Amino acid sequence: MSDADITWFLTVQTLAAAVCVPLLSQLGDMYGHRPMLGSR
Repeated sequence: MSDADITWFLTVQTLAAAVCVPLLSQLGDMYGHRPMLGSR
């Protein structure tokens, strides 16, 4: 893997986290955190 490939991988991973964390947090607030985590 080249340095550019690693950089793109890290960039995509960071952007995905930046989108998913607030979304999952909002869903947890709406429906409760236990259902979001899969706990019973």
